[in-house]
Amino acid sequence: MGNLATPKSVQKLQTALHAKAKAEAGYRFYALYDKISRDDILAHAYAQCRSNKGAPGIDGQDFADIEAYGVERWLAELALALRQETYRPEPIRRVFIPKANGKLRPLGISTMRDRVCMTAATLVLEPIFEADLPPEQYAYRPGRNAQQAAVGVEELRVSGQSRSARPSHRSDKARGTITDQELERRADRSRSVLHKSGSHVTQRWREVDSNSQSR
Repeated sequence: MGNLATPKSVQKLQTALHAKAKAEAGYRFYALYDKISRDDILAHAYAQCRSNKGAPGIDGQDFADIEAYGVERWLAELALALRQETYRPEPIRRVFIPKANGKLRPLGISTMRDRVCMTAATLVLEPIFEADLPPEQYAYRPGRNAQQAAVGVEELRVSGQSRSARPSHRSDKARGTITDQELERRADRSRSVLHKSGSHVTQRWREVDSNSQSR
């Protein structure tokens, strides 16, 4: 995300969600779907997606198209679709990137609309799930990276606790994949953090890949 600053209103929400989840491990969050469609959440989600750049999805729409149309207008229409529960994710555009070993790495590219929605959901859900993660876990966490993990492993080695530090090695085949059963197990809390009316959104994000189109 570079130096993209998080708006104070978004920080306030994230801090409150994280504090509640940390203080009460068994607490159930039942009313978060409305937070995803908040103007400040969607605006920051768009800014994050914009800073990451990226190719257009299956509909061909890019950031230049959105800015020509009007970002505020585009976000307002997306917020309305979320609130009225008419939002539907589009199929993912599938492309294949050549690897150094001659093989191809599959890459799924969502539409800008879906990308912003998923980022908005992450802004709301991430602080809650962060509260459940152990301090020694570094992968896919904000403010953490592989270099910090390496430093942590070295510190454990020096202190004689190296057996407790075991980096994970996954094959190319396994990387980026997860079974539905494992997803259900890990996301047990997620069925409680989203309002019932929002569960269809996360479910469709999981299902939409089966309808992906290659280009």
